Amino acid sequence: MGKSSRLSGRKAAPATSVEQFFRLVSGDAARENWSSADLMSLYTAFAAVAVDRICQTASGIKTYLYYARRPGQEIRAYTTRPVAKSARAHVAGGYARLGIKAADIVEIEEHPLLEFLKGDDVQPGWRDIVSLSTAYELLIGNAYFLTEWDAGLLTSFLPLQSECINPVVDSRGAATSYVYRPTGTGQSGQEITYPASAITAFRLASPGPNLLSVGRGPLEKVVRNADLYDRYDRFESRLLGNNARPDFILNYKGNPSETEKRAVSRMAAKAFGGVNSGKPLISGGDLDVKELGFSPRELQYDKGRSWMMKVILAEFGLPESIALLNDANRASATVALQQFRSLTVNPLLGMFLEKFNRAVVQKYDPRLIYWYDDSEIFDPVEKAAAVTAEFTAGIITRDEARAELGYGAMGSASGVGDEPAEDGEDGEDGEDGEVSTRRSSDEKPPEGV
Repeated sequence: MGKSSRLSGRKAAPATSVEQFFRLVSGDAARENWSSADLMSLYTAFAAVAVDRICQTASGIKTYLYYARRPGQEIRAYTTRPVAKSARAHVAGGYARLGIKAADIVEIEEHPLLEFLKGDDVQPGWRDIVSLSTAYELLIGNAYFLTEWDAGLLTSFLPLQSECINPVVDSRGAATSYVYRPTGTGQSGQEITYPASAITAFRLASPGPNLLSVGRGPLEKVVRNADLYDRYDRFESRLLGNNARPDFILNYKGNPSETEKRAVSRMAAKAFGGVNSGKPLISGGDLDVKELGFSPRELQYDKGRSWMMKVILAEFGLPESIALLNDANRASATVALQQFRSLTVNPLLGMFLEKFNRAVVQKYDPRLIYWYDDSEIFDPVEKAAAVTAEFTAGIITRDEARAELGYGAMGSASGVGDEPAEDGEDGEDGEDGEVSTRRSSDEKPPEGV
């Protein structure tokens, strides 16, 4: 795999009418503008919890590279293995536009793209690519990667600071180039313009202006709620820093002179400010203290925080029980995780992979596809039964079964370590019910199991 080049590009073009293109619009008739940098500042509290949970889950889902054979085709360029019947229909869904039959799909075990996606010291690996892209899409609706090729091989797929990119658009609203102004150490002040062909852009499509080139993430749609939650946090920290006292008036009875007023004011500031917060104020005159504002209880502070949290998590599609890790029992936790995967994570990952396949994978070969595995079983009892059945049938080895259940390998001394089926053996032709993604159906489990 070739090493990635550093960010490069030509000098930026003069500012255009879309210089403020990335000013995102939220709110009602009295609209407030939120830039992508503003949205990134709200990557805190439950917005951060939602983004992190989704990214961690999405990046941990298994993905495989598949090839759709033509009728009667023998594959000699790639090392392949057959796909289990139970997985074929799901994988074929990724080929929906090509009208591929499920029985013609095989898994590719070795390929230059798979080697590239392992990553290196410069190039992020697959999990980092998925995590960064998903995070940026959720936060600002868009993720950008600098993409470079050499002799038909992908050599660079570097994530850019997506909040620092302005697309330049044509009359249709489609991006023709991208202006990049990074803010990292040693990069501040740079301005680089990349042609559209050098950037792979992922976006969460949403109704609104410039929908051909700019997406909108869930954070923008609940930006006021996230901002209010942030204000709750800041209010709380300031209140605690002031010994939980609201603002107040010092009512000095009588008719004090300006000198006396200033003296009392300085005394109050010294008594209640900084490290002296909470110390008493001693005055020789007739002084009364009157509170201003509302207490947290009067503001329905706890209810407000709870409601903002629910709105934020609902928009991101994260069940509250997963955000708080507070499910009362295993059954409800399993249902919540299944819903989270099927309604939130899998659709996001599927949209990302559709674009990744068009922009990257199918430049190697139009009949290649990189797709995710949706066959994971969440209930531990059901999973153990399914893995045991596969092991008993000889579909997987004992070590593979133990790995699926979270146990370490037992080693070859226990009769483990069977070799996988050779290419072309037992079911590579894709006959139903006789093949799997891991072992030939003729392979027997170790004796004494």
